[in-house]
Amino acid sequence: MKRLVLAFVAVALLVGCREKTEAERLAKWTEGLHCRTYRSLSEKAAAKIVDQHHQRHPDEPQLDVSTTHAVVGLLWVMRRKYRYAYAEADLIAAGDNTDMANMSLALKTVALYGMKLPQLSAARYSELKTALAAAEGTTPEEVETDHKLLLIGLILVSVHHGDPELAQLGADALGATAQVDYLRPLVASIVEAKEGNLAEAAKNLEELRQSEQLREHALAVIREVADMAQQAKSGEEFLAAVRERLPMALAERLLDDLFTDEEKAAMLAEIRRIPEMILPKGDNPEAGEESPGATDDLPLEPAAEEL
Repeated sequence: MKRLVLAFVAVALLVGCREKTEAERLAKWTEGLHCRTYRSLSEKAAAKIVDQHHQRHPDEPQLDVSTTHAVVGLLWVMRRKYRYAYAEADLIAAGDNTDMANMSLALKTVALYGMKLPQLSAARYSELKTALAAAEGTTPEEVETDHKLLLIGLILVSVHHGDPELAQLGADALGATAQVDYLRPLVASIVEAKEGNLAEAAKNLEELRQSEQLREHALAVIREVADMAQQAKSGEEFLAAVRERLPMALAERLLDDLFTDEEKAAMLAEIRRIPEMILPKGDNPEAGEESPGATDDLPLEPAAEEL
C-alpha cells in the first residue's frame, strides 16, 4: 500500500513538474477570469464607441466594431500589453466582419510572440501568409519578404523622426515575423537614447542582455575581434580594423536572422533588375553593347518652335 501511495505521489509530482505546452499556457489566459472579464468589458466599450460615433457623425462612414477592437489591440501592442492585444484579436475573429480576419491573424502573430509563445505565433503568421498569397496571386514566401521590407522601412522612418512607439510597433511585428527576440529592445534602446531618455534606454538594454540569440552573436563577434587582435601588427591597426569591421559584422548577423538565404537571393535579383527598369533599353551598362536605335527617338536639339 505504501508503495502504491509513493508511486501515485511520484506520478503527480512528475505531472506537476512537466513544462506546459504553449497551447496550455495560452488557454490558461484565455479561459481565465481575468481575460473573460476583460473581453466582456471590451465588447461593451466597443459597442458604445460605435453607437456614439454614429450619433455624433451620422454623415460620415460608419465605424465598425471589429475596427475598434483592432485599433485598441494595436494600442495594447505599443504599450507591450500583449495579452490584452490577443484578447482584442480574438474578439475580431469572433465578430461577423470577415474582412478583418487577416487583421486578427496579424495581431495574434505579434501578441503571441510578445507573450513568449513563438510556435503559436509562427502558426498564426503561416495562416496569414497563406491567406494573403491566395488573395494576391503570389507565394507565402514573397508575402513574408514584402512584409519584412515594409517593416524595416517603417522602423527606419520612425527612428529617424523620433517616434518610439511606432518604431517599437514595427520592431514587434518584424520580430514576430522573423522570430527575432532581440529586435524590439534593440530598436527601443536606440530610439530612447536618440530622444535623450537614458533611463528608458537603459531598461531596454537590460532586456537586450537576456536574449539568447543576441548572446550567440556577441560570442561570434568576440571571436572575430580576437582574430583581429592576433593578426594586427599594432594597436592602431587593431582599433582601425575593429571600427571598420564591427558594425558590418553585427549588421550581417541581423540580416541573417531577418532573411533566409532564398529571400536574400531573391532581393539581390530584384536589385540587379533596377537598371533595366529605370534606364531606356540599350543604356544598361551591364547589358554589354547598346542596342541599335535605342536613342533614335530622343531629340538631340530642340525643335524650332520650341526655341
